[in-house]
Amino acid sequence: MDEEKIRELIIIGCGPAGLSAGIYARRYALDTLIICKDFGLGGEAPYVENYPGFKGIRGEELMNIFREQAESLGVEIIFEEITGLKKIGKIFEVFLEDEVIRARSIIIATGAKHRRLNIPGELEFLGKGVSYCAVCDAPVFKDKRVAVIGGGDTACSSAYHLSFFSRKVYLILRSNRFRAEPYNITLLKRRENIEILYNKRILSIFGDNFVRGIDLNDRKLNLDGVFIEIGVEPNIELIKNLGCKTDDEGYIIVDDFMRTTVAGVFAAGDATNSFNKFQQIITASAGGVLAAKSAYEYLRL
Repeated sequence: MDEEKIRELIIIGCGPAGLSAGIYARRYALDTLIICKDFGLGGEAPYVENYPGFKGIRGEELMNIFREQAESLGVEIIFEEITGLKKIGKIFEVFLEDEVIRARSIIIATGAKHRRLNIPGELEFLGKGVSYCAVCDAPVFKDKRVAVIGGGDTACSSAYHLSFFSRKVYLILRSNRFRAEPYNITLLKRRENIEILYNKRILSIFGDNFVRGIDLNDRKLNLDGVFIEIGVEPNIELIKNLGCKTDDEGYIIVDDFMRTTVAGVFAAGDATNSFNKFQQIITASAGGVLAAKSAYEYLRL
């Protein structure tokens, strides 16, 4: 291998964890490359009010600030899909469509993906009234009737966001209680066009060319859109060949300094068993910072 073509650090993912890792890696003077499929940036948070230094800011806008800071420090970011990842000796190979990039260390910051209901109509109407991203699609449902499925913080913030666009928003819980922060529940109850339905089982999503409603265990509900917010699962497909251990739920096991069970591989954010239960920008960023420090110590100390 040509030593000149081996990067010191490749970060996979450009959300809060990945970008924070990039900022700190450059402060440690590491030759740093971030690779991600697209610039999703954790911008699914429609409005962020709990990140220190900002009384209120759109999630996408906050992540753009992260990106600008990383690039100003010399972090290179490329937008391509990674097709494979493996370790040969002490060197990692990251496979893109047309090239292979090598590095001495890796930070996995791939985040998590939306869980599905796995009911009839869910995939059939995806993009035709079924969505997993309220902040992306809310304007499409102006003056419409929509439902949000879920009882966690993301579901609550999605319902709240949609209430400023849609005529009627149903928040449908599968149990008799929320899993969200009390503050988010309080916000919901201030909106007169949000109705909360407890102890409901969603049997199917129906429609013609577009969503027309959902079948619940006790009734049909006529709707124009369905937003599914029932949690996430880690994006760990890339690390399977590396041998990093995962927990029973599939999250990458890391120690207090974001070190995985494979030397030279670090992980941060929602794909790990560390901060994933909270799923906040600030905790993902903290994990990214620790991962960068650990990568520096691995490479230089």
